[in-house]
Amino acid sequence: MAEALNGQTKPPWWILLPEKGSIALREIPFSPEKRCVRITGSIAGRSLSKIEGVVLGNPGKKDVSLLTKKGFSWCYAFAVIPSLKSPVWCISTENKQVSGTGLDLYTPQRWYGRMAKHLVRILNLHRMRHFGFPARLLIALRHPPALLTPCGEDSGPGEIFFSFSQGAEGPFRKTTIQAVRKNGIPVLYIKAAETKKAGGRIENEARALSLLNSNPALTGHVPGLLFSGDREGRRLLVQSVVQGTSGPHSPDKLLFSFLAKLVGDQRVPLESLPFWQARVKDLPVPLGFENLRAKIKTRLTNALIPKTIMHGDFAPWNVLVNKGQVRVIDWESCEPEGLPFFDIFHYVLRYGFLVGHWPPQRTLSRIRTLINSVLFREYLKKTGMDKKTAWVFLELYLLVSLADEDVMLDKGFRDQHIALLKVMAALSSPGPKTDRQ
Repeated sequence: MAEALNGQTKPPWWILLPEKGSIALREIPFSPEKRCVRITGSIAGRSLSKIEGVVLGNPGKKDVSLLTKKGFSWCYAFAVIPSLKSPVWCISTENKQVSGTGLDLYTPQRWYGRMAKHLVRILNLHRMRHFGFPARLLIALRHPPALLTPCGEDSGPGEIFFSFSQGAEGPFRKTTIQAVRKNGIPVLYIKAAETKKAGGRIENEARALSLLNSNPALTGHVPGLLFSGDREGRRLLVQSVVQGTSGPHSPDKLLFSFLAKLVGDQRVPLESLPFWQARVKDLPVPLGFENLRAKIKTRLTNALIPKTIMHGDFAPWNVLVNKGQVRVIDWESCEPEGLPFFDIFHYVLRYGFLVGHWPPQRTLSRIRTLINSVLFREYLKKTGMDKKTAWVFLELYLLVSLADEDVMLDKGFRDQHIALLKVMAALSSPGPKTDRQ
């Protein structure tokens, strides 16, 4: 007898499921949603006539053919990384083209994630599609997935496949889905909020994409906005595909050229910016940095700065380079009237802290080299500011970052920011005297 489940949380693949009817579940340690039933043991000989979809963990060799015979013509197989109990990434294993495109979306920072990604790629190259990877997921549906409806897609069975991530645990958790054709060419990307705060970020990205695409200088550098709205009680964003290889580890000429396009010609009082009022005016700082906050505010009092569109999470994994053109994705933290320099420092420090694990002295050396570079000098001309002001903005960036929830929730990440601030405070100047001129 099938047993009804009363799960309160939908998994990352909730959006793939049909809108009506029951879902049969087997050997999955989490509940897809309230309208599912659990099936234990083999599905052979079971009546599934009233079931619209089946979700199987580690399916057997005969399960796919059995489900196909029972009318489940929309079948999706995934390699789950790192495991079914903790399904961070689900990579389609339809064929090596589809899998390869999905794996390109997955950029793990930890060694075991990189090993898992490498293993999935090898198994698919050897056509071990359903049975090669130790953690596998199969979703079989009688009708097309619900997510195709808002996209206006009208493709036949088997033409569209998916890879997806449920994101990291936390207040901003979201599901990211990549839809691709059988030849591996991506069709679109979908973001679905898993929390209220994530919904706010997705809504902010929709506004940002609309703004950015209205600027002819930025058209082609950012995804197009295809759909934004609520679905099944969650905020949904559908955007067009931008392709390319991950950005360089440190800002180069292409990146500086793109960032210069975000700097406006109109100069306004710094304190009039919404970002300053919301994030800086009453900025909370760790104990011991109160004097630094006061010093920064004094130095920037009455400052006139150019209105700057700020990405908010400008990092190598959010930058794609294709044929000498920069494409930038993930505009969830965009500030239409933000501050200059923040995106540049964010790019260098996020890579250094999260991937390079740089100690503070090395980080400071990298920043000093950046600020003394010819490319940075050209960017300074665009902003109308000098090196001395750039160093002040670096200190401000670090203090503002310490108030971000993603930094506050990660002690190691927070400690890296504080360590760099302490090293800078211990020096009369973070760099040679020429750096402050």
